[in-house]
Amino acid sequence: AERLTLAFEQLEFYIPIESLEAFVKDGTVSGDLKLIVSRLKPEQRSQLQQLLQQRLEVSPVLVSRASYTLLLEILIQRLGQVIQNGVGGNGFHAIRASVILAAADEENGLTVLNVLRKFPNREVRVNLARVLQLTKEFQAFSRYRDAAVSAIAQQAEREAASQAGVNFDQLPNVLQPGSNQVVRKTITFTINAERPTPNGIVQSYPLLVDFYLPENSSQPVPLVIYTHGFGANRFNNEFVARHLASHGIAVATPEHIGSNLQYRQVFLSGRLRDVMEPIEFVSRAKDVSFLLDQLERLASNDPEWAARLDLKRVGVMGASYGGTTALAIAGAELSRDRLKQDCQSDQFLFSGSVPLQCYANELPPGNYELRDPRIKAVLASYPLTSTVFGPEGMSKIAIPTLITAGSHDIVMSPAIDDQIHPFIWLQAPAKYLALQVPGTHYSSSEDRYVSELPAFMLGPNPAIGRDYLRALSVAFFQSYLSDRKEYLPFLNQAYANKITQSEMKLYVVESLTPAQLEQAYGRTPPIPIVPKLASPQR
Repeated sequence: AERLTLAFEQLEFYIPIESLEAFVKDGTVSGDLKLIVSRLKPEQRSQLQQLLQQRLEVSPVLVSRASYTLLLEILIQRLGQVIQNGVGGNGFHAIRASVILAAADEENGLTVLNVLRKFPNREVRVNLARVLQLTKEFQAFSRYRDAAVSAIAQQAEREAASQAGVNFDQLPNVLQPGSNQVVRKTITFTINAERPTPNGIVQSYPLLVDFYLPENSSQPVPLVIYTHGFGANRFNNEFVARHLASHGIAVATPEHIGSNLQYRQVFLSGRLRDVMEPIEFVSRAKDVSFLLDQLERLASNDPEWAARLDLKRVGVMGASYGGTTALAIAGAELSRDRLKQDCQSDQFLFSGSVPLQCYANELPPGNYELRDPRIKAVLASYPLTSTVFGPEGMSKIAIPTLITAGSHDIVMSPAIDDQIHPFIWLQAPAKYLALQVPGTHYSSSEDRYVSELPAFMLGPNPAIGRDYLRALSVAFFQSYLSDRKEYLPFLNQAYANKITQSEMKLYVVESLTPAQLEQAYGRTPPIPIVPKLASPQR
């Protein structure tokens, strides 16, 4: 490209690429570039210079492969509404080409400025009208999120009154480790089924499972199956597995071979076509049902396992895409019509949630029944739900459900879209929403897995979120797997007030209505609270 054109209706401002190069080199400002730079504070000017020349060290092969994945194709297509080609059309192909070419340029590398240089049109058009529209939409969404947080906080305090007389000091301490010693055992099962793996498509594959078992229990204990997130592994959130086991609840953590850390690493090395295959949405759930089948066989043949696990009391738990898996196993149904509608839409996306859910849209036609009736309770942290399930799918869950969310999760699975509204859609006999403010997608992650994330994604100290998850998980599964009603008061704002930290507050509610959100916002929300059911697509 020779120039960057900022277009707003009939007005156009032209910034030669040479002007940007001079600005980066020595701070020289000329022509229409002054219209932008003159409005910036000194530190902002420095940040703009840094942004334009910051080099991202990444293989051009990886950039090329990543840009052809479904995940990034959807995101680039939506970005192309703003960054357009020279005639004002969607800039999808030009953006993809310029990023690949910049990454392949050994001398100048992958920088914003070099991407502009490599743009395959003489002109890079930025649709300022669309930018302003999206800015207004994002601001409205942010105001609505803040209003929703306020409504949830008010509802939580109203519900706290129901436990006003409870003395939590006389109840079990769910925040501290329990009295059981914990032992970890690893078993490898073999599944005879086709599955994409880091080694390609195979006809059978290993299912590695770590078991965290309470050692000094005198009778069989309930079991929780923990399903890890996309690109993670079975060791993620080991802290909560050990905590539950110390309180007398066994935990099994299977390794989902088609979407784990190794799969992601092999993809990044350039040896896989896509970061995940659509069938993984089904295969992850099948891993859990297969595991239960194998445990039932073990218990019938091995007295030691029969004495350890009560397979009539089984729950499922997961984080991020693992939370999505957990909800599917619990009964949330795949919404094919909504997937087709949302994934074919050209609506701009502010997060990566919808593109990841859209992998399920590529599944071949079929009846995907993933619910396992052996599951009696489900806890989902930061799940992705809005498109893959929608109201019609979430309403099918008929077991006790706890959803945890971070109010400021704006990158992976926005709390409004994927947790707060879906909580309203639930028709479960008992349901809870635990909202961390200002939490993010990683607010209960272990430090070793998220240390390199930028601060805005990481949010406040994750140690606080880990404590919240420890306490809530014990209270929830003791209440609904062990049927110990003395734990129910912990699933209330009265207890949340006792453990909440000012750095990241915790709000817990059992009920929330569209009217409460609308009243808090004071006008029609920017997105429907209960979107219309997707019409059948042909």
